[in-house]
Amino acid sequence: MPINDYVRRFRLRENTMDFTNQCDSTLYQYGIIKFAGNCKSFSDYIARRTRYNSQSGCIEWIHVKDSDGYGLSGVKSKDKGWEVVRAHRLVYALTVSPIPASLMVLHRCDNPCCVNPVHLMLGTAADNLHDSMKKGRFHGPTGELNGQSKLTKDQVLEIRKRYQWKVKGQHMYDLAREFGVKPSTIHNIIKKTKWKSVP
Repeated sequence: MPINDYVRRFRLRENTMDFTNQCDSTLYQYGIIKFAGNCKSFSDYIARRTRYNSQSGCIEWIHVKDSDGYGLSGVKSKDKGWEVVRAHRLVYALTVSPIPASLMVLHRCDNPCCVNPVHLMLGTAADNLHDSMKKGRFHGPTGELNGQSKLTKDQVLEIRKRYQWKVKGQHMYDLAREFGVKPSTIHNIIKKTKWKSVP
């Protein structure tokens, strides 16, 4: 049973770290009986594991994080025992609203360690992908690992070598025809706007 089944809707005052005692009493009512670190209240738990960044307004998780920079939180419930959840999801679920199974908690601030509820919003996986692409954070497979790639690393090196040395009669159009790609692809390879990982 996910953490959302144990929580109800509670709000934080905007831009503060005032995680209310009302939230603490509800945790027990809905089955959450303990946080890692022997903290007596949710407020205490959050205060010990975060710091406020006055420039960005982020409440940054400074405790355990995963490889992507998201805060991790240990929570013990009556039904499941101990489980590890992402801190921003826990804070959102306890202070804003339960999280439907089909939705994710996204960061408006683009800071994965932020747990400020004002900076968090619900969205679909498609919303998350669109947001990361729009902000230039999406890094899908590149080069030969990209399933749509028509060239190999060796071919890219050969194109750059032949164009650099201006082999007699070699123009972008000729190279494009020879390698079965568009002239714009050859141009992007030469200018290193594509295949950046190849020297």
